[in-house]
Amino acid sequence: MKKICIWLVLLLFILSGCSKPNNTKPDNLPDPKIIIKKVALIYGEMNPKIIKIKEDTTENDMKPMYLVTIKGNFKKGNLRAPYLSFSMLANGTYVWCIRAYNNLNSPVSIWEDDEIRFH
Repeated sequence: MKKICIWLVLLLFILSGCSKPNNTKPDNLPDPKIIIKKVALIYGEMNPKIIKIKEDTTENDMKPMYLVTIKGNFKKGNLRAPYLSFSMLANGTYVWCIRAYNNLNSPVSIWEDDEIRFH
């Protein structure tokens, strides 16, 4: 009987979720708007309008991330675009799949960049 009670207590302890799951967002993450503004500044826009910020997780390691779409006057060399979309880690260190396009409803890519790393 004593063994059964010990196993039940252990089972309840494990099932009670005493530890924080890996895919929960840590409390010390920067405001995503700060990173969004840094990305926009790289492309010449000082005051981007946020169209979408969607919370998500990375596929391979379930890190918290955002899918972002912003509007503004973005520039890369001679190219201009009113919309920019990208993925970014929630900790603000990495941005990838940066895509500039001309129309929100029927996007045609004007340029694409692979990644930006922030320290």
